[in-house]
Amino acid sequence: LYSLDFPPMAIQRHFIGWSTPVTTAVRHYLMPDAITQSVDLGDTLVIVPTRQASRRLREALAAHCAEADAALLSAEVVLPAALFRAKRLANQRESSALLTQAAWTDVLRSTAPSDFEELFPSTDVERTLAWAGRTAETLQTLRATLADGGYSIQGVVDQYADSLDEQDRWQELAEIEKLYLERIAELGYKDSTRQKIEQASAPSLPEGIKRIVVASVPDPSLLMIRALEALEETYCIDILIAAPDDQSQQFDKWGRPDPDAWKSSRIEIPDVDRALVLTGTPKSQADLALRIITENAEQYGPGDIAIGVPDNTVIPFLETALTEQGLPAFDPSERYLKEHPIFGVLDGCIALHATRTYSALRDVIRLPDVLTFLKTEGLHIDAILTQLDELQGQHLPLGLDDVLAHLNSPSFESLSPAIARVCELVALFDSSTPAGAAQTLLQTLYRKRMISSKSPDDQAFSAAADKVAEIIRELSECESALPNLDTGTALHLLRQRLAGQTYHADRDDSQIDLEGWLELPWNDAPFMIATGMNEGRVPDGRLSDMFLPDSLRRQLGLRNDAGRLARDAYLMTLMIESRRDSGKTVFIVGKTSAGGDPLKPSRLLFRCTPAELPARAEMLFAPIEDREPHHASTVSFKLSPLAPLGNRPLSEVVKKLSVTAFRAYLACPFRFYLNSVLYMRALDDSKREMDALDFGIMMHAALEKMGESGMWKHRDEEELADYLISEAEATLAH
Repeated sequence: LYSLDFPPMAIQRHFIGWSTPVTTAVRHYLMPDAITQSVDLGDTLVIVPTRQASRRLREALAAHCAEADAALLSAEVVLPAALFRAKRLANQRESSALLTQAAWTDVLRSTAPSDFEELFPSTDVERTLAWAGRTAETLQTLRATLADGGYSIQGVVDQYADSLDEQDRWQELAEIEKLYLERIAELGYKDSTRQKIEQASAPSLPEGIKRIVVASVPDPSLLMIRALEALEETYCIDILIAAPDDQSQQFDKWGRPDPDAWKSSRIEIPDVDRALVLTGTPKSQADLALRIITENAEQYGPGDIAIGVPDNTVIPFLETALTEQGLPAFDPSERYLKEHPIFGVLDGCIALHATRTYSALRDVIRLPDVLTFLKTEGLHIDAILTQLDELQGQHLPLGLDDVLAHLNSPSFESLSPAIARVCELVALFDSSTPAGAAQTLLQTLYRKRMISSKSPDDQAFSAAADKVAEIIRELSECESALPNLDTGTALHLLRQRLAGQTYHADRDDSQIDLEGWLELPWNDAPFMIATGMNEGRVPDGRLSDMFLPDSLRRQLGLRNDAGRLARDAYLMTLMIESRRDSGKTVFIVGKTSAGGDPLKPSRLLFRCTPAELPARAEMLFAPIEDREPHHASTVSFKLSPLAPLGNRPLSEVVKKLSVTAFRAYLACPFRFYLNSVLYMRALDDSKREMDALDFGIMMHAALEKMGESGMWKHRDEEELADYLISEAEATLAH
């Protein structure tokens, strides 16, 4: 087997250059170009910054071995979080994220407004479950951010009390953190954030590891550095920096770009007139990227192209534009679970259980996955939706009980069993534990769904389902630890936890990846197009918040704005330099957001010579005429609308038109056809009172009854008024 001789235990920096892509340079460092036998990297732990970087490096290692007809026996490529993964002991239980949230919520709801007046100065805020959930999330986020530097809230107070601007507030933060830690300890668990900090002081690595390679991680957290320092005397630690040796003064011991050195460094963009382009909206950016790809098609094929999307609002437009040209794109970033239909089902059912309102019922029934379930139950979907609209239009129900009171009518024969099925699903929350009910609900709803490993939608479904199952297990553990947890609180915690989760979609047969700013340096494609080069995206948005302003972040050694600017300036330089000799880089700047808000160019684009600056500024702030093309007023496909059920036959001829109808015909013949021939009517299921049409129908019915009964002959005004009111009320009752 191919192996390496490790130098004495020490932390060593290795500058691997930036004339080649990072993936290639790291692969070259880990194994030579010429391989004559199988390679086993099982004794080396390689740390990379992102999941996509891990995938690319593993693919590069395997491909290089395959080219030499050799085998890659093992390769440990991990993210920095692997250094904080504690060994699980039989008698040690670490709090899950959901249990942490539940404990925080419990502590916050048990406090009085006078307990923490500096932390919660407003006494007008009602301390509801929602308030406790939001506040708990904020406090735990603060603890997680401090943990990246190896701090607890109490640790910050102990070490920096004299220099804190709001000492009283920080003291109350430490006090409420203490209450939370005591609550977790009472439940028999260890706090996961504290465990992470403790693990950094004594990391445990897999058996057989002899060397750690930190592969181009430009912004390691302070906690990661603490972990590496703890391992320094036991393992050989190599810090790989994707830069030439003559740039050694620009980086610190851990490979971080020095903010002072990079705050005003020049970024030389080759062929800047073609490599730096200004356009309008995100859609215009996507169209421009596609046009640039087309113009360079003879030199660069789909496999030679890297597309960066620091601004994720450009992604949908890029996916559409590329797919239409036969270049399916893949977005490797994490998907938000709250955007997946599984979350929509649980969220809708939880809302219906909590509120029992008509709007919640309507939202659940209209969910595509619920409609699919009802269809598998033998129900007619079109009839269900039509009758639901009719019920709302006729009876204006406010709640579920109002709906149930009107379902005995033959007019709702399809809607009645559909609502019964939905009520059965929601009733699970009353007859079982919240975790058990959520699991049973999803199993019932999706029991007939078939999964294909070749379908991207099914792959995403499986990934989302696995994440939901994991959170439901957390809830079950939380219910065991907190037996007095009521159903409403448990379901609120479940929804809040699910809403903040992401899941990873597996790569499909797409030809081009749409990658974030941190992933781009690891893409070895020779032609790179970076969209969204706007301030707030590159560099990333400001890191300061209500508890940790940038000045305090710098004082604590946490990630701060200066460090972020230095990192992004370095990464932009790295992307350019790795393609300067044998490739091409294009940066696209947006003028406005999708909503029309103005955007500023990234400040990194102004890192040029003083002589170049006026022309650069003039180009980046130039006016853009960004108008969507106006297509001819023709229909691209033939419309063959069918008449709604119960309407008169289409053979009936319209023999006369009112003046109003003729005006409607002149305005739009198609809408006239829908309205006056097919008699299609829009149903508004959001109205809460009679509209003009309802009022007119009621009045006409009352007057018609008056004419038929002969009451119109009576001269007594009061008697006529009473009669008309009585008939109007009778019409409303029906």
